[in-house]
Amino acid sequence: MRARLKEFESLKKGGNDAFASGRYAEAIEKYTAAMDLDPSNVDVCLTLYTNRATAKFRAKDYPGAIADCDAALGIQPRHFKALMRRAACRMETEEWQKAIDDYESAKEVEPDNVNQAGPALRQAKIELKKSKRKDLYKVLGVTKHATDHEIKKGYKKSAMQWHPDRHSSGTEEEKAAAELKFKEIGEAFEVLSDPQKKAQFDQGMDLEEINGGGGGGGGGGHHGIDPNELFRMFNGGMGGGGFPGGMGGMPGMGGMPRRGRPGGF
Repeated sequence: MRARLKEFESLKKGGNDAFASGRYAEAIEKYTAAMDLDPSNVDVCLTLYTNRATAKFRAKDYPGAIADCDAALGIQPRHFKALMRRAACRMETEEWQKAIDDYESAKEVEPDNVNQAGPALRQAKIELKKSKRKDLYKVLGVTKHATDHEIKKGYKKSAMQWHPDRHSSGTEEEKAAAELKFKEIGEAFEVLSDPQKKAQFDQGMDLEEINGGGGGGGGGGHHGIDPNELFRMFNGGMGGGGFPGGMGGMPGMGGMPRRGRPGGF
C-alpha cells in the first residue's frame, strides 16, 4: 500500500513538473499512469482528470480535454475548474453557446470569483453574437488576424475578381450575383479599413450598429459610397470607370497585381 502511494505521488509530481516545463505529452502520460494505479478512487481521479484536461488543452487536444472535463464533472457536477476548462475548450472549438452555458454554471458555483468566470462569460457572449453576423474578414479572403496591409491586398484581389465588368458577358443571374458580391466586398473594406469601425466590428457590433452610429459616430470611412467609386478611389488612375479598354486594359489598373497571392494568411 505504501509503495503504491509512493508511486502515485511520484507520477503525479512527474506530471506536474512536465506540465510546468511545457512537456504536455509527458504530463498526460504521467497523469494517466497515476490514475491507472487506483481508478476507483474518485477523489484522486477528479484531480487527475482536471490536470490531464489542462495538459490536453495546452497541447491543443480540445476534444480530449473536453472528454476529461466530462469525466471530472461526472464525479463532481459543480467542479469549478472542470467547468472553466471545458468552457475554454469550447471557445476554441467555436461552440459558443455551450461555452456560455459552462461559464454561467461556473459563475453559479463561485459567484464571488468575478475575475475568472465573469470576463470569460462576457467574451463568449460577444463571440456568439459575432458568429451570427456576416464575416467581413472572410468576404475579403483574410483572417481575423489580418494586418492593414493584408486587408488592402485582400480587397484588391477580391474586388478585381468580382468587379461587374469582369462578368458583363454572363447571364443576368450571374451579373446580379457579381454585383451583389462586389457590393459586399466594398462594405467589408469600408469597415475594416477604418480603425474605429474595425474596432467596433471586432468588439461584436454588426454593420447596422456601426454605420448607424450605435458605437458613437465619427471615424470617417466611406459609408454610402458607390462601390465602383470606392474601387476607383482605392486603385487610383482608373479613369472613367470599370476596366478601361475591356479586360485587355487590366495591366494598367493603378498598380493592381494581375497575379500573386496576398501574403501572410
